[in-house]
Amino acid sequence: GSGVDTVSGLRIGVSSSEKTDIPFSALVYPGERWSVALYRHTWADFKLTSQIDGLFAVDNGELVRSEDVLSRSRVTVINSGVAGAYEVTDRLSLGLGVVYYEGEMDSFSAEFALDEEDFFARASFPPELLDTTYSHQAKNSGFSLHAGFLWRTSPRWSVGGYYRQGPRLTLHVVETVGPADE
Repeated sequence: GSGVDTVSGLRIGVSSSEKTDIPFSALVYPGERWSVALYRHTWADFKLTSQIDGLFAVDNGELVRSEDVLSRSRVTVINSGVAGAYEVTDRLSLGLGVVYYEGEMDSFSAEFALDEEDFFARASFPPELLDTTYSHQAKNSGFSLHAGFLWRTSPRWSVGGYYRQGPRLTLHVVETVGPADE
């Protein structure tokens, strides 16, 4: 073979990385029947980069190859908030909080047409074979509310509930045609 896709059938690969930080931190000030907390929570911090050197398949007895693709994505959502709780009775507690969130998503992919001269060639992603690019972007910040309750029905059982408004991100999508698709 030419060093590209020399194994028949589907190949699956896994890679991983680890980021060490403190995804949640809080400072709580307790009172006799109440408490107040300040906190910061990283909901999402995700980054992905990929390169696809064409996927090969058989379609109606003919060998076909998908376009080569370069892509990258990043998603980040971070919250900072203040929350309070009050013990209404020995069996019922209520809580309320306000959160400031910052969210961002940035995704880009570029599809490249196949090299007509060498069907099995390793992707080199030359500018003249650029077919289409896709860009997805969202960035927003704002405030949201959350509330909860805890009802101690017996010494061994409790029932709780929680409501949280999620962040809202408006997605902007741009598709651009490259020289190979004009």
